[in-house]
Amino acid sequence: MEQKAPLLLTFSIAAGLLLGMTSTRAAVLVEDFFNYTSGTSAAANNGGSGWSGSWSGVTTNGRTYTNLAGTFSTPTNYTYSTGTNYVALTAAGSAKIDYTRNLQTSIDFDPATSTTYYFSSLISVLNDGTVSSDMFFPRFRDSTSTSIAAFGMNASNRIRIVTSGGNSIDSTTVLAEGSTFATATQYLAIGKMVLNPSTQADEFYFSLIPTSSSVPLTEPTTWTVSTSQFVTGIATQVTYTVNANGGTMNLDNFVLGNTYASVIPEPQTGVLLGLGGLGVLGYLRRARRLGR
Repeated sequence: MEQKAPLLLTFSIAAGLLLGMTSTRAAVLVEDFFNYTSGTSAAANNGGSGWSGSWSGVTTNGRTYTNLAGTFSTPTNYTYSTGTNYVALTAAGSAKIDYTRNLQTSIDFDPATSTTYYFSSLISVLNDGTVSSDMFFPRFRDSTSTSIAAFGMNASNRIRIVTSGGNSIDSTTVLAEGSTFATATQYLAIGKMVLNPSTQADEFYFSLIPTSSSVPLTEPTTWTVSTSQFVTGIATQVTYTVNANGGTMNLDNFVLGNTYASVIPEPQTGVLLGLGGLGVLGYLRRARRLGR
């Protein structure tokens, strides 16, 4: 009986960690890690889960959607894999890019009961200083491609939230520019939407975390930008937008979930689970030796 107690404890710890991982994954509603074949067009990517159909985008007038080899840097404590590839969206001339994919389950901005969504995405904006309007990473649009809620930057490179009806709020933070993928500042974009019944204002939060810093392991009490707005509509699409003369936006790892931990998974969970398994094996070996 004395030998069984530590064994049961070790199994309990390992099982608890496994349940924690399962719970986090269960909270993920939509995801795409963009690990597609390098050099191919990104306009027909169809991996991930929670989607209906493939990503799409108009490729005329110099607009390109490309899968490229390479990985994003990530903030300390960010544990989702970045794979080996990412997507580059490039706008040329007067043509803007909308990189769009339909959601399998739509998002009602006037739910019967309050519903909270979180999202995260790795992004890097490489513009040439001639951006004349907003860029978004991402925005949520309805079936007519009308924007309901958008998260990104304005023409002055300030972090921005825009909701339907043209309501917007900008931060005092300026998004750093870069000239190439290797040297551009890379960010983890994190957002939160608290969607309430029509009689109550909805809440929107957005932050950009440079990949050179740490990501908060628990939901921050203060976000870079936040606003309360009465917003209506049903979002059926997720879109990344690069406006005219906007240069290139690189992106990776879009995740939408209903908990903060689902889009910013707790670090080292897999490692701890592995250690729990090793502990079990070690204990079994020791028990066998003692039993000889």
